[in-house]
Amino acid sequence: MQIDYKRDLNHTYVILQEEKEPDTASYQIRMLLTNTIPGLLDCKIGKMDDKTLFYYEVTSKQSLQSVFEQRSIGAEALRKLFEQLLDLLEELGQYLLAPDGLVLQPELVFADANLENFSFCYLPGKQGHTGCFQKQIRELMEYLLPKLDHQEQDAVVLGYGLYREISAEIFSVEMIQALLYQTGKEKKETTEQEGKERPREENPPVQMEETLWGEQEAEAAENFFVEAEEEKDEGRWKNIVEAVICIGFLGGVLALRWTQAETVWYLVLGGAAAVVGIVSLALELVSRWKSGSREQKQEAMGRPQESGNKEKQEMYFRNIRIGRA
Repeated sequence: MQIDYKRDLNHTYVILQEEKEPDTASYQIRMLLTNTIPGLLDCKIGKMDDKTLFYYEVTSKQSLQSVFEQRSIGAEALRKLFEQLLDLLEELGQYLLAPDGLVLQPELVFADANLENFSFCYLPGKQGHTGCFQKQIRELMEYLLPKLDHQEQDAVVLGYGLYREISAEIFSVEMIQALLYQTGKEKKETTEQEGKERPREENPPVQMEETLWGEQEAEAAENFFVEAEEEKDEGRWKNIVEAVICIGFLGGVLALRWTQAETVWYLVLGGAAAVVGIVSLALELVSRWKSGSREQKQEAMGRPQESGNKEKQEMYFRNIRIGRA
């Protein structure tokens, strides 16, 4: 069998030529040319120098020989290759096409870039002895064995398991299907088990710490603004007290002024204002003493001393976040 390639602007073809001229009117050739069979490459017939040529379109595909020349084959790609090959055997049976017509040479089995879909050549009239298909599939497996990814245990187990079944004295497609099903099921169960054992939260302590810091920060903010409101109210009362003090002193001065005139009512009012002024002064001193004590506590806690200072408030929360980081 002669193998050639032809490329044009938009298409790439692999061309096969049999040594013996095929009968183009045969049932197999008519079925191949008039039907699109899943898994088989599209085929056309051409003539050159009175020779019949079979053109198979392989645009955007690579042969197994090219793909695995510099890389190894894993379990997933190997499983898909043989699953699709067995599916193709069933399709051929529906069209009454003998499996011996398949060409399983590594340079004539093609795959897409992701090794998801595999395509095969079917050469009508390629009649061999009984067991030709088994011989071809065994030779294909012998080619793939050294290409297995020996770092992947599933690939090694599947590869040598397939070779054992293919090389058996009695070739059984059902045994190969059972092996593919069993290894695929075990792989799925292993993956599901690993998913159950894997914790949902990568680092729960960090998340707990994040929550704790968030609560502390919220509590600190709430306390800070509550104290700010209290200080604001105290500021209002301070202003009132200071006003009363001024009035009290003013009343005392007036009282002293009018005592010379011996006016009793002015003396009473002035004395009362003086008493109020003295009491107000005492309250102011007590209030300032309490305010000083609170400011000392705030400094010890690293909080801002003045609630109205926005920059200090921002610095306070920034310190909290830095401590959290």
